[in-house]
Amino acid sequence: MKKILFVINPVAGGKFVNKTNLVEQIKTNLAQGTDYEIKIWESLSQNEEIVAMIQSGNYSMVVAAGGDGTINFVAKSAMKIGIPIGIIPLGSGNGLARHLGIPLKTIEAIKNISNGKEISIDTGLINGNVFLCTAGAGFDALIGDLFSRSTGRGLFNYAKMTIQQLVSYAPNEYTVTFDGQTIKKKAFIIAFANVNQYGNNTYIAPQADLQDGYLDICIIKPFNALQFWGLGVRIFNKTITKSSLYEYYKTKKVELTFEGNDPVHFDGEPVKLGNKIDIEVRPGSLKVVVP
Repeated sequence: MKKILFVINPVAGGKFVNKTNLVEQIKTNLAQGTDYEIKIWESLSQNEEIVAMIQSGNYSMVVAAGGDGTINFVAKSAMKIGIPIGIIPLGSGNGLARHLGIPLKTIEAIKNISNGKEISIDTGLINGNVFLCTAGAGFDALIGDLFSRSTGRGLFNYAKMTIQQLVSYAPNEYTVTFDGQTIKKKAFIIAFANVNQYGNNTYIAPQADLQDGYLDICIIKPFNALQFWGLGVRIFNKTITKSSLYEYYKTKKVELTFEGNDPVHFDGEPVKLGNKIDIEVRPGSLKVVVP
């Protein structure tokens, strides 16, 4: 077995995640005799260097220690040369790790790198950009965009911003075209899910299966203030599919169009890609080590 490369994002999860002893924990809890190298991803200026390392052919596995954004970055390069990724979840949401059942406790996640099994999972593309978890448009993309430009971090600030924006948010109208049908309607959220949740056990697609070769189109219709809390409860207890405000479909390829220049998101990263969005699944395209 060649070396394992660990790519550590030291700011993942903010101050709420303890990464002080991570290097020592890796050394102590990997299987004895494992050859490995650690790369701290401290700035965007290192992107090309880390990509080159992953694709060098010197490693049999690359481990992403960070959140879903870090995993996305690592996975894109690993997929190109067919090596598996491992995950040490250090993000604030950890949507992919939670779906896969990867331990959230750091020491247990490290042990899984040595003791786990390798599986192949689907990934998605949104206008050519790889996503592993979810992509979409609407309120969640707006909040993601605002939050990315905010100085306040953490779940409390995210929740505060969400409540503030709920008061004035006007849902856009979307046209969704897939499998020979077209749906046109206003929506609070349109999500394209590969996994069952955004992270933190917020289940936007409890029915999603990242090995079925499909993406789930999840539509949450506009709602009033009285319906908000009930909808929130359903998202957390996996019963959102029973709500009259929720629709979902399975597809391999879908086109989304809308008016204006609203942001979209993929794997938690808000971006502006125009108002014509093409999304598709890539079945079994990523190898991951899971318990």
